[in-house]
Amino acid sequence: MMRSRRGKIPSDSEAENLNDSDDDFNLLATPEFNPPPRVVEEVGRLIHYFKLFFSEQTNLYATQLDANEPLTLTHQELEVILGTVIYIIPQMADAMRRKRWKMIKRHLHFNDKSNLPTGRIDPNYDKLFKIRPVVDHLLHIFQNKEKHQKLLTDHSLQRKQYNPRKPNKRCYKVFVLNDSKGLVHNFELYTGKLHPALGKKDTDASENIVLRLASIIPIHQNH
Repeated sequence: MMRSRRGKIPSDSEAENLNDSDDDFNLLATPEFNPPPRVVEEVGRLIHYFKLFFSEQTNLYATQLDANEPLTLTHQELEVILGTVIYIIPQMADAMRRKRWKMIKRHLHFNDKSNLPTGRIDPNYDKLFKIRPVVDHLLHIFQNKEKHQKLLTDHSLQRKQYNPRKPNKRCYKVFVLNDSKGLVHNFELYTGKLHPALGKKDTDASENIVLRLASIIPIHQNH
């Protein structure tokens, strides 16, 4: 069962009033859930992805900025950078010299800027180009996780998009498909327009995003 109000995305205040328990989902009688045979997939830790990809693009970006001063970032240094950003405690100062930390942070990159589309008229223009590999990788993991029966759509706010009606006026808006336990199965970063789902007609923005997020839900399993 998937819930979302037609034509309206719940506000933050409405979302806060929702109870975290499964009782909120027991609004309608639902048919018996028929999940697919359980398949155990070894996704691996995200740090493996950072090791294999981020260091490559960061070193490339540093070379593009100054070929005479290559960064030569190592996997171990990248782990230190990620650890200091996540934990930020005094002991982190013992893990890496301040000058080196700042140099790596300055050059940290996730995509090859030489492939950056030239402008909005470019058919390959993507507002999320610089973080697209990260977004696609996370989507692959979330979308392929085993899904529970009870799913819902909602949105959360992160920093950046300007919204004068919100307490935090500059934030990113992220639309999310998650289950009753809060596990994310799909998401979409708002970039200015909510296009219709593949094969669906263009309706209002709220219905478009619900159908796009729900497009990954298996059919005939009574979600």
